[in-house]
Amino acid sequence: MIYASKSRPLMWIAPVSLFLALFSSSYTEVRQQEFFASLKNTVVIGQPSVYQEVDGIRLKFHYGEMRFNPVGIAQQVLRYSEEQLIGVSGLSITPYSIMLSTDENVLQIADFFMSHYEVEEIAGLNVLRLPYEFDYPFYGLNAPWYSGMAQGHAMIVLLHAYKVTNEPKFLSYAEKLFNVLKIPLTDGGVLVTTDSNSIIFEEYADPTQDMSNAPKVLNGNIFAIDGLFWFWYLTGSEDAKRLLINSIVSMNDMFPEYNAMFWSYYDLQGNYANAKYHKLHLRQIIRLREYAEILEISDVTGMKNVYARWKMNDMLPFLGYAERMFLNRNRMLYVIFVSNSILIILAIYIFIYSGAFARFLRTKK
Repeated sequence: MIYASKSRPLMWIAPVSLFLALFSSSYTEVRQQEFFASLKNTVVIGQPSVYQEVDGIRLKFHYGEMRFNPVGIAQQVLRYSEEQLIGVSGLSITPYSIMLSTDENVLQIADFFMSHYEVEEIAGLNVLRLPYEFDYPFYGLNAPWYSGMAQGHAMIVLLHAYKVTNEPKFLSYAEKLFNVLKIPLTDGGVLVTTDSNSIIFEEYADPTQDMSNAPKVLNGNIFAIDGLFWFWYLTGSEDAKRLLINSIVSMNDMFPEYNAMFWSYYDLQGNYANAKYHKLHLRQIIRLREYAEILEISDVTGMKNVYARWKMNDMLPFLGYAERMFLNRNRMLYVIFVSNSILIILAIYIFIYSGAFARFLRTKK
């Protein structure tokens, strides 16, 4: 009888532990992903971060060595630059986050973009493309490839540098970055036109690939729109305004394509957003609606509907976590889930066999 009473908890420990692990993992995913990523980086490259600064310019570890990453370089000062532009403009725009930096840092990054990358001529336009000089197997990209997200980020940095110094060279180079957004992907730009005539600025743009193969990454497209917005607002360019309105209207129409059952997709190739990117998608929808109001775009039904749905998904994240575990099979999700399962099982066993469980039951009698 004693043996049976002690074995009885085994019947419910497993299902309860798995449920609690799923529930807790969905709420701790962001923090635990950062922890396990830092642990992996420490083992592989000898430091917790994949970034390293050399002479004030950030490099990122990619496939065995430190390399220039245009998005990472711009992000050294991006949020500071955007915050300053919002402040100067007086517009009602919600910052993604707050960053402490200085105008001197901004000028250093802006000078790097102008001096390190070459001005080219494509389709009769002077352009400044920011190439990635390494292959990216996840999307089958061959070096060099380009990024609408990088173009948008760099535009914001250069436009801020222009506002700080009033030197025309920064505005001139911002225009060359902008020109890349107008050029189709297959011609060496980042502009993708869908079968429904919507447009998107591709974050992972390989000019050797067909437009139909472009992953159409959601967050990267909206970050490109951020840069486009500020270029239009500070220059008054009608060309930029037309492209900006088209991109926002297109995104409003395309948002439902990024709906999963209980979550959002990262791209249109069926890859799910992780918790960090799902939350970012919500902030980006708010940003697009603010742009739409400034531009007097009245129909934002797609944005409203998707925001309400994704916000509910974010409030009940264990449903999306379970969906991603079964359908996306991301290894990090399993690492987090298994580690939490082990910790919870150990905690339950300690609770039961330490005598605390028996004392708990006696208090209920």
